[in-house]
Parts: sequence; C-alpha cells; structure tokens
Amino acid sequence: MEVNDGDKPVGDLSNGSYFVYQAAPGVHRFIVNGHDEDTVSYTAVAGQTYYYRCTIEPGAWLPHYPVDSVMPDQATAEMQHLQRVHWNGR
Repeated sequence: MEVNDGDKPVGDLSNGSYFVYQAAPGVHRFIVNGHDEDTVSYTAVAGQTYYYRCTIEPGAWLPHYPVDSVMPDQATAEMQHLQRVHWNGR
C-alpha cells in the first residue's frame, strides 16, 4: 500500500513491514492508497517522533486502510516483529 504525505509519495508498505519518514516541522496529512477516508493529519514538531499504524480492513467493495496514532512503547514493541523497508521514491 502506498503512503502519501498530501500528494507526495513517502513510503510503500507490505504486510508485516514499516518505514521511517522524516517530516519537516509543520502540518502533514498521511493518505493511504489514495483513499481520502483513510487519512491522518498532524502537526510535526522538530525533535519529536511520531508513530502510526496502518491496517487493512475489509470493505463492501474495496478494503480500507485506517491509520492510527500509536504510543511509543507500544510501537517499539510491535516494530520488533516487522521488517523495515526503505523508500527509494518514484
């Protein structure tokens, strides 16, 4: 699944993976696979780390990809079981 920050692609996830994205301070909006309902908006503060989880949920016609904020200790534990992927851009 492709993850965008607004209209800019920033990562691509497969099952059991995660990526690191260094966002500039300011307002950001993550969009997954181009679905406007599967978004999260936040304001990045310099020096802060934020963790988000994207899951796949079945829908009537197409799957949904909800994005949720995750607390650092929970994210750290979950990431131990995931594979880090590196975004090379397009």
